[in-house]
Amino acid sequence: MRVRVRDLAERTLLEKHAPACVVINAEGDVLYIHGHTGRYLEPAAGEPSGSLLKMAREGLRLELTAGVRKVLAQKEAVRYERLRVRANGDVSLVNLIIEPMSGLDGVKGVLLVLFEDVPAADDVVSATAAEPVADREQLIADLHRELSGMEEYLRITVEELETSNEQLKSTNEEAQSTNEELQSVNEEMETSKEELQSVNEELVTVNSELQQRIEELSRANNDMNNMVAGTGIGTLFVDRQLRIQRLTPGITAIMNLIPTDIGRPLGDITPRLKGDVDLVGAATTVLETLATVEAQVEDDGERFYQMRVQPYRTVENVIEGVVLTFADVTEQQQLQAQLDELSRVAAEAGQFAQSVLDTVREPQLVLDGELTVVTANKTFLATFELAPAEILGRHLREVYDGAWLRPDLLELLLKVLPKKKKLDDYVLSLTGGALGPCKVTLNALELLQTREKRRLMLLTVTDIDRGA
Repeated sequence: MRVRVRDLAERTLLEKHAPACVVINAEGDVLYIHGHTGRYLEPAAGEPSGSLLKMAREGLRLELTAGVRKVLAQKEAVRYERLRVRANGDVSLVNLIIEPMSGLDGVKGVLLVLFEDVPAADDVVSATAAEPVADREQLIADLHRELSGMEEYLRITVEELETSNEQLKSTNEEAQSTNEELQSVNEEMETSKEELQSVNEELVTVNSELQQRIEELSRANNDMNNMVAGTGIGTLFVDRQLRIQRLTPGITAIMNLIPTDIGRPLGDITPRLKGDVDLVGAATTVLETLATVEAQVEDDGERFYQMRVQPYRTVENVIEGVVLTFADVTEQQQLQAQLDELSRVAAEAGQFAQSVLDTVREPQLVLDGELTVVTANKTFLATFELAPAEILGRHLREVYDGAWLRPDLLELLLKVLPKKKKLDDYVLSLTGGALGPCKVTLNALELLQTREKRRLMLLTVTDIDRGA
């Protein structure tokens, strides 16, 4: 209730006690009107206009023009008192205030124009313009004020005229410069005309070259078709609606397709494949996810194919369909089966070799050409109190707390494989580890792993002298 009373009081004050005012922009256009402004403003004759200067009554126009320009230039309020305003044959005194408005985000140049009526006790103007003035001194003061306003208006007008003259002078210079530029452009156009004639001749030459390129492209297309057909890979192109667009001869081994099937939906074609192979589902998935789908399939003739379904991309990286390829991998499947059998046999042989090593009572290591430990027998692990994880895959210099790190020993071992083929009775002193200070005698012999042609070395500890 308090808020409503306050709003009502504020609205009453604004309507009955606040002076009439107008909000305008920098161009003088009226943005808002408050109160009764009929005594100061009237619509101008002719087409409707929102300009305050055109709507101002006689006695306000000069001060309004000068005041608006002065406020816009100095950003300060101006006040004109006791202006004689003529309305409907009567003359009334009005105080004119023009001040800038602030606090409007993103809006500049907005002015507030207020009209204050001079109280009736101070009004010395008669009811008509023709009646004599009662107070001669007041009349003289009013005339002086009007003269000052006229002088200010004329001064501002002269300044604007000078500014306009300078702008016109600058515009004239720019026009002359533009004229010179136009002349230069005209000359350039003449030159361009000659160049265009030359370009036209070049275009004729380029056209003939393009014709030759087209013929070369046609030959390249024929070469590509023959190359695709020669690979034996069955290829099928479908659009985004899964309609067949193109096919290669190799695809006929998998599907009953002929050239006249182009344009038919992929779902209408039954592939000669075993199992539940959903080509339509795979193509739809590729279009939705843009991810390649691969699978191995088998036809009714017991031949295996590597199926690959991937998006069809243009040069501009636009997806316009799907490409299905079927590569015959029957021979690879057979070779893989043979390799798996060989791997199984090799694994069994490796287990057998490890078993043989474990039966030897002397500590033994198997090293590769880089002196990395490949395997160790149980005697070696037990003698030096090592776990397989502490030695397998490590370099010899890391074994047994680095006790084997002897440059001459490493150099001799590296020469075993390519040169001497073996190392006899090398004595190595150990100062740490589980055995404590001792001397060991080493012998090395080259091994040959026939399957991978990998050279290996057998390192044997033939004697341990704990009294060293």
